[in-house]
Amino acid sequence: MIDRETVNLVLSRADIQDVVGDYVALTRRGANLIGLCPFHSERTPSFSVSPSRGIYKCFGCGKGGNALNFIMEIEHLNFVEAVRFLAKKVGVEIEERPQTKEDIQAQEQEMRLLRLTDWAQQFFQKELLETENGRLIGLSYFTHREVNEDTIKRFDLGYCPDDGDKMTEAALAAGYSIEDLVKVGITVARGNWRTDRFRGRVIFPIHSLSGRPIAFGARALKNDDKTAKYVNSPESPIYHKSNHLFALAFSRRGIGQKDNCILVEGYMDVLSMWQKGVDNIVASSGTSLTTEQVRLIRRFTKNVTILYDGDSAGIKAAERGAGIFLEEGMNVRIVLLPEGQDPDDFARAHTLAEIEEYIATKAQDFIRFITAQAVGAANAEPASMVKIAESVLAKIALIPDALLRAFYIREASAEFKLGEQVLADAVNELRLKRTSQLRKEAESAIRREEQQEQKEKTRPEKKRLSEYEQRILISERELIEVLLRYGTENIIDETNEETGEVSGLSVANYFFSELEQDQIELTDEKYRTIYEEYRVQYTENPERDLQEYFIKHPVPEISELCVQLLVDKYTESKRWTGDIPAGFDLVLHRTYVGKLAERAILVYKSRLLMLQLTDLQKRLQASDNEAEQIDLLQQINENNNIRQQLAELLKRIKL
Repeated sequence: MIDRETVNLVLSRADIQDVVGDYVALTRRGANLIGLCPFHSERTPSFSVSPSRGIYKCFGCGKGGNALNFIMEIEHLNFVEAVRFLAKKVGVEIEERPQTKEDIQAQEQEMRLLRLTDWAQQFFQKELLETENGRLIGLSYFTHREVNEDTIKRFDLGYCPDDGDKMTEAALAAGYSIEDLVKVGITVARGNWRTDRFRGRVIFPIHSLSGRPIAFGARALKNDDKTAKYVNSPESPIYHKSNHLFALAFSRRGIGQKDNCILVEGYMDVLSMWQKGVDNIVASSGTSLTTEQVRLIRRFTKNVTILYDGDSAGIKAAERGAGIFLEEGMNVRIVLLPEGQDPDDFARAHTLAEIEEYIATKAQDFIRFITAQAVGAANAEPASMVKIAESVLAKIALIPDALLRAFYIREASAEFKLGEQVLADAVNELRLKRTSQLRKEAESAIRREEQQEQKEKTRPEKKRLSEYEQRILISERELIEVLLRYGTENIIDETNEETGEVSGLSVANYFFSELEQDQIELTDEKYRTIYEEYRVQYTENPERDLQEYFIKHPVPEISELCVQLLVDKYTESKRWTGDIPAGFDLVLHRTYVGKLAERAILVYKSRLLMLQLTDLQKRLQASDNEAEQIDLLQQINENNNIRQQLAELLKRIKL
């Protein structure tokens, strides 16, 4: 395992801006940075990064934490793996103590699929570069396509031998299970029969944003009509094809720097362009572009240049993809390559300067492009012109910006020689239809949810929390918030009568004493976990920075909850600054914290008593036994007396 000092060193060197900036395009707003949240879809940025505090927070979906939490969440890593990931990034050498059996089992359970794809990528590349068949078959293909060794290693290219289940056997020998091999799609198995999914093909790994291989695309090398040219990994727990783009891990910096993304269709299109120096390029990998992929690009830029084949099929594919870009509010340009050439052919035949000049001079605004294409293809017949105009207006209607729509409508009016208002009305009608369609889809989704809820009703009903139980949860949250913010601060100075020594009573010890003497245990599991762990850590090392400890907690749910409790939505807690402002009255501060802690305890105890009273009254009403009724009445009377005392104490506390 990794010791806490090493974790602290890694975090001290890991700039949250750099870590998050590898995945999200950030812009400065005051002391913080903002961007589109990588954890949920949004059009208006609600994701905030505070470089001074080293934390991030999304006020849309609620996720938040430090650099480790971010890497754990976005890369699906556990705590140890995230520390290793960041340590490598910031140049910290990690010395780990021997792991326990439980540590290894927990880590293996969470990370085995990602480790398996890492292993598979290394196997494929070793087969390509170090075996005779790999060099003769796989490497010769890449050599023929003018892919150099630097590119092969940069993109982790490989080869799967055409030997049935050779790779599967090697994986099993390396300790991986057949269940996991099937789960990530490397092996196909039916009963006792199994085979390598990608046998006899060259391999194009698909990477996560951080550069880890999570899936594979594979091209057949045999000219066989019965064999699919390309085979891709199926969906798996670590790979959802609609959420990934080939080469984005390598191109995201270039995309951000150039504020433009070049989109092509195939793996080889990317590789050939990259070799010539085009570093802001991604591929849809031959699949239909999805909204999720478009939003992924939009994190880094609002500008996209579609560079598809110049034939009719390429143009149609470009039009389909452009519609999604337009609907997401992006600026779309299209470049048509010379007839008979795809981006791979074009890149291999030209220098970087020629490629950049061609794209710069040939790139056309997409709406203008389809308008010119439509007008050129139409005949003079009015019916034909109307049909063509409708196809153009359908694309204009997708644009969310009203002013931009108006601009394109004016241009279309001139092209089709139709009244501007007529076209504007047509576009508005199309948008109304689209809104109606979206409403119907939403209603269908609601109906499905209602049907699911109906099914849930037939299951054993979960116990609903009473009003008092809900109030208790609120109090427990307040207790933990006060403990995290002020637990180590002294609120009372105590003098030992025998020795005369003065010692302070901290908020933490006050809480521990008050809850222990009344034998109170927190009801909520998360709050109870934090409380009990805080007590252990504080008792063992009172000088430890427990705010930092819980922000860096290895359990993401606890870390995120603690960040929420320590970070205000609109204001910054003074506790985060590490210093008390000049002129701040320490006595007043101690008094305030003391009252805050005392009030939290008193309110919590009062609410617990109310819950007990409610239970006692129910039992009294249900009882027919006179002796039991007397006992219950005595308990109710005692509880009411205690509540009255607590109420009197609360009256004296004014914050």
